Amino acid sequence: MWPFSEMSLSAATFVGSVANWTLLGSLVVGLLSTFVLVKTTDVKEQYWAEDRRQSSEHIATLNNESAKLTADNLALQTALLPRHVGLIGIDEQPKAKTWFAGFERWAGTKILIQVVAGDLEAQNLANEIAIVLSKYGWKPEFIDETRSGYSLNLSEGLSVFSPASYKAWDPKDEAQQRFSVLSAAAVSLALALTNAGLGVGSYPVGGTHGLIMVVDFPPGSDGALSDPFRNFSPKLDGVYLQVGSRPVAATVAWIKAGRPDASGKRADASPANSHK
Repeated sequence: MWPFSEMSLSAATFVGSVANWTLLGSLVVGLLSTFVLVKTTDVKEQYWAEDRRQSSEHIATLNNESAKLTADNLALQTALLPRHVGLIGIDEQPKAKTWFAGFERWAGTKILIQVVAGDLEAQNLANEIAIVLSKYGWKPEFIDETRSGYSLNLSEGLSVFSPASYKAWDPKDEAQQRFSVLSAAAVSLALALTNAGLGVGSYPVGGTHGLIMVVDFPPGSDGALSDPFRNFSPKLDGVYLQVGSRPVAATVAWIKAGRPDASGKRADASPANSHK
């Protein structure tokens, strides 16, 4: 036991002072320790918050990459499947009735169909298109390179053409009036085939904005000599449909380009980057 009872006044005063200062120092140290503890906890929380943010971003990136990979695989798998135009409906009416609704307005229109040689899947698709259009009064006729003078070797997808004139529009020209009707029929056919899922990715079937074959270039003119259809004989007098192979290579190229839509906007473009 401490001999406090035997201390002198001066000794007690000194020891008490030391004890007071020690207690005060302990309080100050306690306050400083508490302050440091709080501040260092705040700093650690900032680092933890940054780690959580980066982890969330990493997870979001992985999710986006997973979704992109799934979409890419689905697009490629779709391109590998046999193509159809909704000729047969299972437990529902054939989708062709929706996609080709109103096509009777062009009844009597001749449609020349050329299929890439040796492709049974493309030939089957062309047969289905011919059957559907026949139901609406169109007149399908299959042709080959002998008639068109144009090779479809290595071609993919579908394209629709209509005849046109190199001359300026003349409302009194009966041929040009006929070309205008055929152009409307060709564009509508391209749109129907696009609705049937026969484009490439988000791209529509060729001809939705009008593909033309000029049929009245003067012989020997620059236009006639550079015309890719210069050997089409006799000249096109209806709608011309090219049926190529399944667009596998074109779909792969579309996927590599970022699966852009018809306007060119990439599917993986962020809103911030889409305005740059």
